[in-house]
Amino acid sequence: MDFESKYEISSTVDFIRRRNFTRVALQFPDELLKDSPRVAMVLRSELGKDVRLYVMADAAYGSCCVDEIGASHVNAECVVHYGHACMSPVSTILVNDYDANMSTFGSSQYDTDKRCLLKDLPHQQRILRRRYYLVEKAKDANIVGILVGTLGVAGYLHIIEQMKELIKRAGKKSYTLVMGRPNPAKLANFPECDVFVYVSCAQTALLDCKEFLAPVITPFEAVLAFSRGRQWTGEYVVNFQDLIASNIFEEVECAEEARFSFIKGGYMEDSHPQENDKEHDGSSLALTTITEKALSLQHQNPDSILFKGNARSGSEFFAARSYQGLNMQYENPAPPSYVMGRIGRAAAYVDEKRQAEGSPGVVD
Repeated sequence: MDFESKYEISSTVDFIRRRNFTRVALQFPDELLKDSPRVAMVLRSELGKDVRLYVMADAAYGSCCVDEIGASHVNAECVVHYGHACMSPVSTILVNDYDANMSTFGSSQYDTDKRCLLKDLPHQQRILRRRYYLVEKAKDANIVGILVGTLGVAGYLHIIEQMKELIKRAGKKSYTLVMGRPNPAKLANFPECDVFVYVSCAQTALLDCKEFLAPVITPFEAVLAFSRGRQWTGEYVVNFQDLIASNIFEEVECAEEARFSFIKGGYMEDSHPQENDKEHDGSSLALTTITEKALSLQHQNPDSILFKGNARSGSEFFAARSYQGLNMQYENPAPPSYVMGRIGRAAAYVDEKRQAEGSPGVVD
């Protein structure tokens, strides 16, 4: 296949001309970025100087998603997306892409149309057991971090709000985190979070790595974990837009009794939403009360808070830490006088040369 056929140059030119676009963004994944100058040059020769082309690389999130944020920075009227695509619907911009409906499920694949694993692929039972284990572990969490894994897929704000409401009804504390592509180093900056809920497209929804300090689950798994009385029927939903359209967020009536934790091997009492509302309402007085309560825990066996997961909020976790940042309270508040630095290269500063010239020689 020649270069122009591989990148569909003729169809791309026709797409741009028929719609009279004058500002076009070209989005490439990392593995195709080496061809981006040549693609832009060929398109420019076909379209002429009236059409401005912008090459977008290093997307903040998965390369399979359309980078609407990057396109908006250059006021692009459309995006030509190259490489593997998740085909997630976008909110504000027109996209030229090809179809793809298979998402990676560990070493297996997941059909986003039929919402099921492909039956002829191996290791499905092992993967599902792993996901079920993460759901059971998430049930014991007190603090939940909501990872925003996309800013371009339509409906991501709606699912985030539903996740907040779901976590609040479960009597847990949630924090929304926007950090681009998550990795173990980034998530390690939030040790107070017992579990993370990853909101992203269907292609990158299953984020599992042994290096993560806390489990990372999908919104569907969060519904299973934080809804008392809900049982897993075997159906697995990766696309969060299917969750929005379903009635899965409706509350399930169940008896308020102790829950058995398969992870800790005993019964646990979950905090009630009413108690959580009283402790975490938006008033400044309540915030002051929470802070004072958290600071008082410093002298009450902080190890049990940090290592047994007893912290109910980030402030309680922070108050129990032995290291809380640099201490900026000095005995002398006045700033010290400035000191002249050394001059020269690190290999031989000027004062070192003077000392060497003034010192007597050594005779062996």
